[in-house]
Amino acid sequence: MSDTITTLPALTYGTPIRAASWNEITFAEVFTITGYAAENGYDVAAELQRATANGHALVGSTKSGASLVGDRALAQRMHEEASAIVRTAVTLKTGDRVTIDGIIHTVRFNVGNEGAYPRNSDPIAFDRVD
Repeated sequence: MSDTITTLPALTYGTPIRAASWNEITFAEVFTITGYAAENGYDVAAELQRATANGHALVGSTKSGASLVGDRALAQRMHEEASAIVRTAVTLKTGDRVTIDGIIHTVRFNVGNEGAYPRNSDPIAFDRVD
């Protein structure tokens, strides 16, 4: 019998994430209530309580935005910046397990988000494993 220990990817607020099928400049970022509150100077405990009371997810994802740019040099620079982020992104698939702020979650892509592009602003969900 093997005593192999599997290390789960550790994600935090702002970690770039993506599906393998997404195009070369598309990514999302991990969103957490605690990370958002801390980054913006809010009371973390109060924000967790409010989000829980309102039935909001405490973790999720936000898709990176895209812009149409008429300046070719600027467009190229933006493409290169997005590509650099994608190279550092954690590639996920439905059923993967990850830790977010030390809590184990199972990855679930929201409907329609596993193609070449995500279809909504919250493409990847994380279901807490209790």
